[in-house]
Amino acid sequence: MSTSASVLVGAIPTRLTDRVQRAMIRMRKNALIGQYLECSKEQMGGPARREIDPVTSMMKRLRGRNLAHPGCLIGITAGLTFGIILAGILASVFNVELSTILYIWLGLTVALGAIGWIVGARLTSRFPAEPEADEQPPAVQPESSATAEQVASQTPDTV
Repeated sequence: MSTSASVLVGAIPTRLTDRVQRAMIRMRKNALIGQYLECSKEQMGGPARREIDPVTSMMKRLRGRNLAHPGCLIGITAGLTFGIILAGILASVFNVELSTILYIWLGLTVALGAIGWIVGARLTSRFPAEPEADEQPPAVQPESSATAEQVASQTPDTV
């Protein structure tokens, strides 16, 4: 056996053991991370984490904000999606020029983005901010029916 062949044979187990060792280290790290994620915050000395529905919390964060930007984002995304589908249909079925297809795609994207902006701006007033659960609404004090003469008679004269 030549020296180059013996070097290659000797290198294979070393590389293999290195890979096995790295895999074992990764498995230990993953096990530690899994144990960390399974224990609650109370066990770690902190307050317990409450479970939150992600959809509900996302919608609550949008309340009281201007919805024109999310509406525009949705409109542009829809415009790009429908535009590329329409472009493919126009190019393959109707053999329309590329420049015409690009103008139609751009127009559809801008138009749906503008429609999304307008609809989002109109919907903003329908979703006002909700008061916090901890906040108490300010108490309304009844207006006094005292006349100016009664108020003047109650104040001490400083003259």
